[in-house]
Amino acid sequence: MLFDEKIAAFIKDSVLPHHTCVVAVSGGADSMALLCLMQGLQEKYHFFKQIMAATVDHGLRVESHLEAAQVKMWCASLGINHVTLVWEGDKPKSGVQAKARQARYDLLTHHCKEKGAKYLMTAHHFDDQCETFFLRLLKGSGVQGLRGMRAIQNKKNITLLRPFLSITKKECLDYLEKISQAYLHDPSNDNLDFERVKMRQMLSDLSQKGLDTQAIGSTIHHCEEVSDFIERGAGPFIEKILKEKKLVMDDFSRLDVFLQKHILRQVAWALSQKDYPPRFRDVEAILHAIEHQENFTFAGYIWRFKGGIYTLIKEKRREKE
Repeated sequence: MLFDEKIAAFIKDSVLPHHTCVVAVSGGADSMALLCLMQGLQEKYHFFKQIMAATVDHGLRVESHLEAAQVKMWCASLGINHVTLVWEGDKPKSGVQAKARQARYDLLTHHCKEKGAKYLMTAHHFDDQCETFFLRLLKGSGVQGLRGMRAIQNKKNITLLRPFLSITKKECLDYLEKISQAYLHDPSNDNLDFERVKMRQMLSDLSQKGLDTQAIGSTIHHCEEVSDFIERGAGPFIEKILKEKKLVMDDFSRLDVFLQKHILRQVAWALSQKDYPPRFRDVEAILHAIEHQENFTFAGYIWRFKGGIYTLIKEKRREKE
């Protein structure tokens, strides 16, 4: 299947018609390939009510505002409305990439809600997925972390679409060359102080020594299938706990320990409304407390045991003194 046909098939199967989509565009090769492709597909198929473009200016480099202005000009030439979203305030001195990523999604999802856009589209591709797999593997992630990024994901009530996850970086570059579209280069992508950049370099070296990234893709797909199976089995329990704010031990204790951990982790993640799930060791500590029928506080809730049932009571926020 051709590059554009593959993406068109994904969009057709993934979206509801007559909604607005915001495309996140940094100006780099990946996002410019996505923007240009979506502009062509929109003209041909009218998948969306409209597509808009948004660039996040993190303010981490002096030239970032000029790059955003360049993206705006490219969008204008394509007939696409564009806005620059600025990350304001003091910038972090450590964990810069992770905090910038969080700020980026916060700004983009807020913009989507302001514009009434149901969909947010990013240009994460297959190479990014492989990097994510190995980064999580080195941190001891379970099968659900190793499934990598999801092609469709709910993020703060906005549907996040990643149509390029089956597309390689080379395919993006080849497409841009074919349509003679220029793009920007972010020097931070060469900065080996960042762990993702180091991983990218390592994978490049391993590929030259025979690493088969397509085999890695198969492993990611297998993790995806297992993860989906687990979610189907645990889903009803998770939904019931979140709805009733109760954990019935008679039902819970019959489950396999693996499922118990998964349920607790997902429930705690949903209750906390944080961007990442709790650590495995924290979940194991909670499971130990539950096995001993202890009361405890977790994910912003007091878990109180009585008569074979844990009742979840939201903690009262302490007023600042």
